[in-house]
Amino acid sequence: MRKSSVDYTTTPSPSHHGVTVSSTSLPSLSLAHTMTQARYIYGCTTPSPSASYTGTLGKSVKIDALTKLDVTRLIARGTVPDNPSPPEPIKGCVDTRSVSGILAPLSCSSCEEEDPIKIFTFPPNHYAQEARFVSRHNGIAEDDGWLLTYVFDESQIDEESGECGQGAKSKLWVIDAKGMKEVVAMIRLPQRVPYGFHGTWFSEKEVLGQRGVERFRRLEEEGSEGAFWGMVRQYIGRLLLG
Repeated sequence: MRKSSVDYTTTPSPSHHGVTVSSTSLPSLSLAHTMTQARYIYGCTTPSPSASYTGTLGKSVKIDALTKLDVTRLIARGTVPDNPSPPEPIKGCVDTRSVSGILAPLSCSSCEEEDPIKIFTFPPNHYAQEARFVSRHNGIAEDDGWLLTYVFDESQIDEESGECGQGAKSKLWVIDAKGMKEVVAMIRLPQRVPYGFHGTWFSEKEVLGQRGVERFRRLEEEGSEGAFWGMVRQYIGRLLLG
């Protein structure tokens, strides 16, 4: 992750440096802080070389850890006066620890609480997907809420065939976003959810507030008139494509 800034009073060229070298992808944050100066960013990462979300297209996405970045504190650490020697432009970085280095035991519990980077790791053979942050109703702090992600236990895969049986199932994990340690709930799903990414969260109010569907268009209802205009659209499309 990198920080970029532009000061048009001095030069139009942006200045940027790294915030952390630890891998972070598929970011999520509080919807209430979208397009604002959000403090916390959540994402996917991995300390294991066998799990990768940066693989080439066509390969499964495997995520065995989630990360929480306190970007406000990280940026402050790389800025004067908090840091008399700020990171070198382009090549410099505020936090140079790898994911394994961040997970290494610290000398004191207070040091762990003050760490601007927190990582939640899944048990062996358990892999997640892109997590979505869901704010607590009437929450006070920005990180009052949970991370929701689908998790699959690969011990359900047949070792000989390498395929999942019909009884394989995924779970929806609800993780406390503030501490990044506690699994608040595990909801067993009726089937396996294939690895993937991108999704969103809809509250009960949003679901109930959807507009009703007045009618569905059916080809047999349109009759010859619908068929005629369909041919007209196809003809115009062929003309536009040359």
